[in-house]
Amino acid sequence: MVRKMTPFDRRKMLEARDEGLTDDQIKARFGITDNRTLRRHLKLAEQERDSRFVKVEILKDALAGHLAEIRSLIELWQGILRTPQVDEGYHGIYSPARSLEANSLFNSLREHLPVPILWRNYTIWKKSLDEYVNIWKMLIEEIKQSVRSWQNVRRIRDDFQQPILKRLSYEALERKLEPLRFEKRESGDYEILLVDGVETLETSDALAYEEQYKRLCDQVLGSELATNLINRFRELRAQEPKIRESLQEILQRRDYIMYSCKLCPGQPKLLH
Repeated sequence: MVRKMTPFDRRKMLEARDEGLTDDQIKARFGITDNRTLRRHLKLAEQERDSRFVKVEILKDALAGHLAEIRSLIELWQGILRTPQVDEGYHGIYSPARSLEANSLFNSLREHLPVPILWRNYTIWKKSLDEYVNIWKMLIEEIKQSVRSWQNVRRIRDDFQQPILKRLSYEALERKLEPLRFEKRESGDYEILLVDGVETLETSDALAYEEQYKRLCDQVLGSELATNLINRFRELRAQEPKIRESLQEILQRRDYIMYSCKLCPGQPKLLH
């Protein structure tokens, strides 16, 4: 009975030829009776070898591309790992963690970086950041509630709270606080109150609200919410270096290439 050749057998035939065995020796070893059959199997073995080589090269390129994406995501993490200052959110402070975790490779990042201390520090930072954003929102709502009681105001501008937030930010960063600067600008049949050059409200007599704005600013800066916001900001800033140091070490050591994820090219995948 003629022996059925497998790809493994053909690979061994090529190895035998490369070792210097003659055609007769190869035929004897693999149970082949004629030269035509031998040549056919050797040619098929070469084609299979070439195919394996191409697949390996494609897989290498795909894996290199995947690991480059993982590295880019780690670098992005480093770049966005910064607590927003109090005055950066004109209409709402956002959480940088959201843009990171929205990336489709974020779960893969967890698999490539099984570093407990990194994820523990990140979880603490993210939770504090969420609390910081929530306190900021409550503070803005408190300012809006206070302004609603002001009389004869034609319109409150979107950036009304910005000069107040700037002073909060300066206090959080331990910078010198400058006095508020007030001026007015006429616009048709009404005036605009400018505080530190920022348009805050529209009314018939803008400078009549100078003292009210000062009192509101002092009230906000002295509030418990402001104190909590500043403390949370400083805590977040203190937590950032721990995560950055871990990420920098990972990038330098290229630790992410030592582990695989479900999206790594060449990973076995169960069919459902």
